[in-house]
Amino acid sequence: MRAAHLLLPETFTPDRAPVVWLALDGADLAGAAAVGWGPGGFPVQVNVVPPRRRRGVGRALVDRLVDILAPETDALRSWTLVPEAGPAGAFLRSAGFQAHRRFLGFETDDVEFPAMIQPVRARFESRGRGLPAGARLVGLREAPADDLIELVSADFAGGPRVVRARLSGTGAAAFEPDISVVMMRDDTILGAVLASRRDDIAMIDAIVVAPQVRARGANVVLLDEVTRRAMAQGCRRSRFYCEDTTRDTVNVARRAGARELETTAIFRRTLSSAA
Repeated sequence: MRAAHLLLPETFTPDRAPVVWLALDGADLAGAAAVGWGPGGFPVQVNVVPPRRRRGVGRALVDRLVDILAPETDALRSWTLVPEAGPAGAFLRSAGFQAHRRFLGFETDDVEFPAMIQPVRARFESRGRGLPAGARLVGLREAPADDLIELVSADFAGGPRVVRARLSGTGAAAFEPDISVVMMRDDTILGAVLASRRDDIAMIDAIVVAPQVRARGANVVLLDEVTRRAMAQGCRRSRFYCEDTTRDTVNVARRAGARELETTAIFRRTLSSAA
């Protein structure tokens, strides 16, 4: 299991390991595949030891997963966002997966970005958009954990269990309570930005807004606030991905001068024999 953990570190949490299949070449590990649970299909991740790549090991693991899991689920999906143009995306396409949801990557300079996004936010607020009436911005410690988990879990492979571990600080890439921000009105969560940290980069892992305030500029307020908090905690940059259909966030990032990164995707393979 230790070898599988080294090949598939993102799939393990302190309180739960994924179901793992190993590919062996004699007594040597050639590759591994992990399967979890989540909405929209079972998340899977496959990795092959570098010297044994391009020999059919990864494809054999995927084929085995399909045979075993087809009676249990209608689809498999990638565990994490995968760069479309990279080798991982090419492998998934060759194994029958297709890009299901696309995400555009952006990186901000946390010294310059708050000043650049402020005029954008001001324009939204002048039109009656932005921070909803009666809403306030709070840190993670002030937000009800169960409600927050319910709002954001669909964005994470492994579902609520992974989100809870990262909120509690026990999971890999724990959310930073002094950078992440939650939008609330009374006791109701209207939106959240959850961020972890990698050296001097704030990694914004989720920008989620409740249905009742979507397309009203709430995401602009959240993005402004999280980059300000990141700068206050010593981060020089913030990095985030947003679905290409969330035009408000995409347009705001571009108007405020965020640098565009690669396009990534959740890849999905439909299975035909689920009961």
